Amino acid sequence: MKRTIFALALAAVLPMSAQASELSYSFVELDYVNSSNAATDGPGGPSFDSDGYGIRGSFGFAENFYVTGAYAQSDLDVTFSNIDNDKWSLGFGYHRPMYDQADWFVEAGYTKIDSNNTAIDDNFYKVSAGIRGSISDRFEGIAKLSFNDGADLNGAVYPQYDSAFSASVGLQWRINEMWGIVGEIEAFEDATDYTIGVRASF
Repeated sequence: MKRTIFALALAAVLPMSAQASELSYSFVELDYVNSSNAATDGPGGPSFDSDGYGIRGSFGFAENFYVTGAYAQSDLDVTFSNIDNDKWSLGFGYHRPMYDQADWFVEAGYTKIDSNNTAIDDNFYKVSAGIRGSISDRFEGIAKLSFNDGADLNGAVYPQYDSAFSASVGLQWRINEMWGIVGEIEAFEDATDYTIGVRASF
């Protein structure tokens, strides 16, 4: 599934329009987030599906560098209790142009997960590489592959964050130079994260 998603994203992003706008690495975004986690489903066992809201942003500097940050608050749909989940992320990235309307990039980041049930608190690291480019004047695409590692208890609670790969694809509809609507999917082996939001670019 991850290979199929990534291949489709590459096919969409690579044939760029010569009239596309420049890419911005400075933005603020408000999101709705949803996660479906089949890895922890079992007969009568807990399911760690969740949904909620978040904010994320990026700040570009020194021409080719950027920092990222994100916070999301979600409710976990579990069979044994109601759990509030807070996810904090911080990252650093570097990008270079492939040609006029497309960049390749690499990223590294750290994420911490806190909840009102300390048994499922966790943290992990992520490294990613991908491409980002304009498909047309109004649409921008992104595709990346990531490696996630560092989850506690050998990934007993969050196996998608313990020595696991993921593939992400996203699309932004540019309403104007500042505002856009963003959708993104990150697919793991047994889990999928969905994001839809409103972005203000600077």
